[in-house]
Amino acid sequence: MRTGMKGNKGKENQKPQTVVQKEGSDGAEVRLFPETSRITDKELRLRLVELGESPGPISRHTRPTYLRRLRHLLQESNCKSQLGQKQTDQPQTDFEYSPELRRVLQTFELPGCQDDEQALCQQFDQPDQNRKWREGVIKSSFSYLLLDPRVTQNLPFRSHTMTPHECFQTFIRAIFYVGKGKRSRPYSHLYEALEYYKGEKTCKRLCPKVQHILQVWKAEKGVISLHCFQNVIPVEAYTREACMVEAIGLKMLTNQKRGDFYGLVSNWQVKRKRELGIHLLYRAMQIFLAEGERQLRPADIRQ
Repeated sequence: MRTGMKGNKGKENQKPQTVVQKEGSDGAEVRLFPETSRITDKELRLRLVELGESPGPISRHTRPTYLRRLRHLLQESNCKSQLGQKQTDQPQTDFEYSPELRRVLQTFELPGCQDDEQALCQQFDQPDQNRKWREGVIKSSFSYLLLDPRVTQNLPFRSHTMTPHECFQTFIRAIFYVGKGKRSRPYSHLYEALEYYKGEKTCKRLCPKVQHILQVWKAEKGVISLHCFQNVIPVEAYTREACMVEAIGLKMLTNQKRGDFYGLVSNWQVKRKRELGIHLLYRAMQIFLAEGERQLRPADIRQ
């Protein structure tokens, strides 16, 4: 193995000289995925990482084993996709979004939550100094959304030829993560994904958020990081994040847990929190349409 690795050093980006020999039961998988025989070792490693694997050194000795593993994982993935397609011929909005958001996506009857947002702002604009608030009262926080450009397809540019209803549907389906941040917090997700992208870090099971980022990069696109509702104290940013997560539904995001509510919003019923979340999501879309789409690719990330 050492000999193979030594001879293979610096050649991960080279195309293999020969197609891997089809062996026994592997023949069917080779026929299903013929393109895998000609991918470089670097591409092989990235595909495995995207599928949740943690490959070791790839040399001429280990390459056939990793190719078989990749084809097996691709076959499993295809089966799951086909099953999911058969089970659902309806649009994505019919799945796991909250009932309130599903209704808005179908009817575009937006909840009137301006007064609720104003109440949220007023409480945290001049917070009670005698009360201990999470992470203090410095107005340096904001909310952010990670969007998939394969869904938006430059929505700000296309929005002039679409109805507001269609824009909102597209915007919601593009969101795969909602967070609270300050300074460079949103980019920490991209830094983490970059380590796996370069093969500097491996893990047996990647979190869904990093997997999604890697899939976007694999498609030669860049992740969209939308910052909104800026210059607020941390607990207000956490509350806004929680409302948006509650509105979308945890199963439709790569977030691992629901958000935390603070202040008067924490005592509201779930329906009211979700409606405020929908209101905030619509306002976030307006910010996105005004600012334009900016993608972050691996080359844009500096460690």
